[in-house]
Amino acid sequence: MPWSPLLSKIKWHTGERVLSAPEPPSMEEGWKAFGNRYFQGRYFKSAAVAYSTGLAQTPYSHTLRLNRALTYLRLGYSGAALSYCNNALAQTTLPSGLRAKALHRKAQALYGLGRWDEAEIAFAAVEKELPSEVATYQQWIKKCHKRRQESEAGTYDWSEMYIASQSSPRLDVADYRGDIEVTPLDPLGEGGYNRAEGYRCWSASCE
Repeated sequence: MPWSPLLSKIKWHTGERVLSAPEPPSMEEGWKAFGNRYFQGRYFKSAAVAYSTGLAQTPYSHTLRLNRALTYLRLGYSGAALSYCNNALAQTTLPSGLRAKALHRKAQALYGLGRWDEAEIAFAAVEKELPSEVATYQQWIKKCHKRRQESEAGTYDWSEMYIASQSSPRLDVADYRGDIEVTPLDPLGEGGYNRAEGYRCWSASCE
């Protein structure tokens, strides 16, 4: 950042700014447009920097804060996104239209953190704010139920996971967090039984 104390004694040969460089925005709308352009180009880290720089100048901008939260969601920084959404929702001046966005992004952040119960409550809250989008949020709530079942019972739809893996390496499934039983494999290839999944694991053996 140009105002960083690390740069206070540095003098550039080109002067304070490169002549051919675009003039940086000086107002909230300018930084928002800057960030949106990077976001649409999928340069999410650059978008986050733009929104953050704008927030440094206009710290009470709800739009920049929520845009940064969305950018962090795209980067997989669910914890940071949740923090910014909670911060926005704590503001009494948050307009109702932005409140729905904040709740939606908060729910997505909780989902990304694997906090399925809280995510379900958050999606239900957005559903009340946006009754016209009931079908969309019912799907999110069903996904929360499914992730919770995977996490608690280790029940997975392997065919669905395989099909999904053909288009994306990042699968939308939960980690199993229950107990497992590990047993020795039969030397003749009979395999061992995995209690969590309820199927026999087969192992080939070399003579």
